[in-house]
Amino acid sequence: MKKLGFGLMRLPLINDEFSRVDKKMLCDMVDYYLDKGFQYFDTAWFYHDGQSEISVKECFADRYPRSAFLLADKMPLVLIREEKELEE
Repeated sequence: MKKLGFGLMRLPLINDEFSRVDKKMLCDMVDYYLDKGFQYFDTAWFYHDGQSEISVKECFADRYPRSAFLLADKMPLVLIREEKELEE
């Protein structure tokens, strides 16, 4: 595996609105990144007001086989108040 991660914290936006990810541009970026032999992506639930994970699903999880990429996702422990909330 090539050693360069694709962070999904600061994604291309529509009209500079933080929660409106430009998914067409992101899909193009993901296609280029994977085409160059890279595989590692990093996201978190709270990036882009929850839109990063949704964009990840649409731009590569729905479009590529699971074996084509590695994905790291962070649990927002600062938002967890009780153990039962971990599953959510």
